Amino acid sequence: MIPKRICALVLTLCLALPACALAEEMPACQPGDTVDLVFTVTENPHLVIAAALKLEYDHDALEAIPSSTMQNDSPFLSIDPNGIPVGTQVAVSFRVLPDAPGGLYEIRVIATEAGDMEENFWDDLVFSVCTVKIASQADLEKEALERQLAEALKALEDAQRQLDAVEAEKDISSTDLRAEKSAATAVPTGTPPPTTAPSESSYEYTITNNKATITKYIGSGGDVVIPSALHGATVTAIGKKAFYNCRNVKSVEVSDAVLTIGEAAFYNCSNMKSITFSGNVKTIAESTFWGCSSLKSIKIPSGVAIIADYAFYNCDSLATVTIPKTVREIGKYAFSNTRLSTVTIPEGVQKIHYNAFSGCSSLSKITLPKSLTELEWTAFYGCSAQMVVHVPKGSYALSVCKENGWKYVIDQ
Repeated sequence: MIPKRICALVLTLCLALPACALAEEMPACQPGDTVDLVFTVTENPHLVIAAALKLEYDHDALEAIPSSTMQNDSPFLSIDPNGIPVGTQVAVSFRVLPDAPGGLYEIRVIATEAGDMEENFWDDLVFSVCTVKIASQADLEKEALERQLAEALKALEDAQRQLDAVEAEKDISSTDLRAEKSAATAVPTGTPPPTTAPSESSYEYTITNNKATITKYIGSGGDVVIPSALHGATVTAIGKKAFYNCRNVKSVEVSDAVLTIGEAAFYNCSNMKSITFSGNVKTIAESTFWGCSSLKSIKIPSGVAIIADYAFYNCDSLATVTIPKTVREIGKYAFSNTRLSTVTIPEGVQKIHYNAFSGCSSLSKITLPKSLTELEWTAFYGCSAQMVVHVPKGSYALSVCKENGWKYVIDQ
């Protein structure tokens, strides 16, 4: 059962000229809610002329609640043949009818001259006072779904923190084990050193058809340069979880030969401040940079077509991103919980999935392309209330903005 609410609004009513009319928008109401309005006359040069006020509203959606300010339960208010003086305050209440369809409904106050109470005289001084938004069933379901999504996201984050703690303990144990193994197999003094290059000793890897895939980083951290070759084989891929939880890594430079970066490859590298790609990387997989909380900026390689789900999730220092024109799709939660303030989605992007930018509380401006054909309504869930969406004239993105009530600017 949805609790009934009271939507209250105190208004200033100007009875000078139609140009002085006020149009205030209230929060969305629900069927069964009560709408309380208070009008105060603060300017009235026609003290004798404006002798009565009348309410107009949609009787299919709203029902006036009788009160002392209404004349015999009629729509007339404060009838005074001597004129309505400045300071007169009128309070009225409405009930949103149970079957009221969702939409915007205008409540108007109209002034009439003394002695001219006929219906055809109510067109002289019309004042649009407020707009009441009534939530439709779809709006209510959307609000409930948003609450469920927020709760699910919080549960996911809590679970992830627990998993990170477990993985951190495993990393410490693994490091201690490697140290013991290294001490046990130390090369005696005078024995020739191994022929393996120092960079190769920092990685575990596989080789297939003379192409190497890095499967695990075991180096000392700091500034890491991905080698172009390992054991004579070209390094073309950084595999799944290759740098998983490597908190000792400060920066990464990816060599030109690398084409693919696997799922969760740099997951929770929380001290990694920068990563530099070559233009040859074609794939950034799911959760690649999840939790890289020190990463401040990123330039997506120009060959990437899909920014996968959770790619930069919880990168809470990420303030700038450059997205190339080759990108066609931005996955769910791809940039969720980042510090992005302005984002330009280039022409060519067709899909932005749900919660792609959710929780970006600093996001104040995002520019969407005309090429966009699919934009989930939760894509910007939890973003700044000041966010303005820039859209092309006549675009699909414009229609989504209107449908969801987002603030928008039409770019020519």
